[in-house]
Amino acid sequence: MVRECEPSSESSSARPPSRVRAQRACSNFPERYFPVFLKRHRTIPHAKGCPRCLQRSQLLLAPVARGLYTASLHSLSTVNAAKLGMAFISNASNFTLGDGVYTNVQGNIVHYHNSHFYGTKRRRDEIEDGSDVLLRPDKRPRLEEGSANGLKVIRQQNLQLIRQIGGGPGYLLHAGRNKSYAVTVKVFKGSGPTAREQLEWEVALLKGLIHSNVPRIKGVSSPTSSAQFIVYEDVCWQNAKGPLADALQNRTRSIRLGFKMVADLSAGLDYLSMQGISLAAMRVENFNVFLDVDDRFLLIINPKSPDAADANSQSSQDESSWALFNSLCHRVLVSANRVLHTEEINRDPALSPPTSSASRKSDSSLLSIGPASPQEDQQDSGSAGDPRREYVWKAIDRGQQCLATVADQMTVNLDMALARLHMMTRTDVRRAHRCRGYVREEITLAPTIVDSAVVAHDTPSPLEICSICHEVVNLLEIFRCVCGPGESYFKYVVVRWLILVRSWVATRIYSQVQCVRALESW
Repeated sequence: MVRECEPSSESSSARPPSRVRAQRACSNFPERYFPVFLKRHRTIPHAKGCPRCLQRSQLLLAPVARGLYTASLHSLSTVNAAKLGMAFISNASNFTLGDGVYTNVQGNIVHYHNSHFYGTKRRRDEIEDGSDVLLRPDKRPRLEEGSANGLKVIRQQNLQLIRQIGGGPGYLLHAGRNKSYAVTVKVFKGSGPTAREQLEWEVALLKGLIHSNVPRIKGVSSPTSSAQFIVYEDVCWQNAKGPLADALQNRTRSIRLGFKMVADLSAGLDYLSMQGISLAAMRVENFNVFLDVDDRFLLIINPKSPDAADANSQSSQDESSWALFNSLCHRVLVSANRVLHTEEINRDPALSPPTSSASRKSDSSLLSIGPASPQEDQQDSGSAGDPRREYVWKAIDRGQQCLATVADQMTVNLDMALARLHMMTRTDVRRAHRCRGYVREEITLAPTIVDSAVVAHDTPSPLEICSICHEVVNLLEIFRCVCGPGESYFKYVVVRWLILVRSWVATRIYSQVQCVRALESW
């Protein structure tokens, strides 16, 4: 190893001659270095020649070993060449010194490194002809299969599948890791040319997509792999129905996450439609909806092959996209309800809240969908006395709307703290199952804020498991007042109707039957 020299305490008057100093400098190097007589440069304060000193003098000593050249003469000017007693170099060009090749560039001698001289020895003709056949297998440039279409080939042994998070006809989705990176892997069922053809068709259709709600493809399997798969971008995902079900424990969180789903799905479907992907031939089974750690909803697409596409579909692209959007939102929300309540009940969305001024006497009938404060989150958090919450999707006619306008309006409303959502209470006077304290809140979502609402019910619906008595409500249970269909019964119905019309808040106070004889008969 070459030793760095120490600063010299010698004065300039006590310096030895140049030849002596050069010989002293050479004594720091092994004998395999060629001798160089160096005249000291004024800017070098050290007494001994070393690599640091010689660099400042624009000279790098080059060891000349037999068959091995590990350093070079770099940018040696004509002045330095003359100082070295090598003035003939200043007019030379394209000459070889040791194992290095030098040329003259505007009076400067420049050395061109040959990287093949480092490490294992190889014949020069093997390198100069540009052939890499003789390179070692582990040093050859790896030409991975599939690189021609712009996608990286990922080895199956590098993948670790952790759990299954979804699936569809002909494929399964897994959360996994690829060399310590979190990925989502789509594994096609079966093997052979059929699975590979489906993979290539899907990659050709989706590999160029770039959108925040459509995951990017990071790589694919090799054609010779035993299993055909697609690896998506490195994010942590989970099926959207799980986080949506968990959000139902908090009213504010459930409303915001539900509207975020509406905004993201509409934006993603609109982008696919704008890219020329026909949504008329697709159904909800061709999509999987996921949610990442940033509350971003993502659409994984399983497009139909050209042979399986419906060639008879004549509906317009806008109508098909709108119908698919409503069906997809409905399926995701129903799946979230099933996860939380372990039952699936098809709810008909309640009527839209009236728009007359008499129905809005109190501000408590309006809920803010803006960012909630920590105090509001704590108040809305789930507890033993919380109502049963469910998602309900309300499909509306498209009219003059499109998916792009839905995405824009929802995004703006989520960012604004002034956006309000109606809250109302409904009572079915014909229901016989009336457990005291029962409340069911339906988070009714629609493509617009105006058509959305939070509707509270004080009676369970048929086939529902009552959260108070934990019994299944009979489908044929009908409230029959012991007074009969006389004045008392109709008076009760009229009173309840007036309460619902005049004040949405007062409805909760009169949520029990007003007929005394019927109350005593419970």
